[in-house]
Amino acid sequence: IGPYINFMADSGTVTITMSGSIIFKNCSGMRFSNVNFYFAGQTSLIFDCCQSIRVYNSCTVNSDATSGWSSRIQMTDCKSMSWEANITVSAQGTAGLGGFFVIRKSTVGLGGAMTKSGTRFANHAISICDGSFLDTGMDVNNFNTGFAYGLNHYNAEAGSRGMHNGTTIQNCLTGIQLYNHSYVKVYSASYSGNSVNTNVNSNRSEEH
Repeated sequence: IGPYINFMADSGTVTITMSGSIIFKNCSGMRFSNVNFYFAGQTSLIFDCCQSIRVYNSCTVNSDATSGWSSRIQMTDCKSMSWEANITVSAQGTAGLGGFFVIRKSTVGLGGAMTKSGTRFANHAISICDGSFLDTGMDVNNFNTGFAYGLNHYNAEAGSRGMHNGTTIQNCLTGIQLYNHSYVKVYSASYSGNSVNTNVNSNRSEEH
């Protein structure tokens, strides 16, 4: 991996307004701190075939993106990824297809919180599919589905694995959804205001 590359503000916090998507491909050993990513329109922050990247809790994400694909943060074929930044989706932000944060064929640790203001986001907060593994203590508030394991927008992706420790899920239609041979170990989780806290599909998915 070698020395890390640091992306950070000289002082205070720098805001990056996304007028287009930013793609990090085949990158290793990067750290982000004191950066606010602002998503306007159909823009995305994409990590493809990356490893050992950490987004610290001094960073934030704000989005008022609407329609199209819901996905604004994507990790595909990534290893040892750590995300700690809080994510806020504004009241005018509406869901398109799929989850806001999509994890495919990756190993990811998620912290911080993801919150939708105003009307509930009409799709997944986090979609974990294609054999991914998620270690999470992230809090989720006001989405149709908080954590969607084995689900993309077609609800037909390969299963995934997860471990929850200290997660708070609230005001969702479904807190944790398991589908397509997914498996989740819940060590600690708090639920409030959800229609269903966990929904285990009969297709050989399990929660323990």
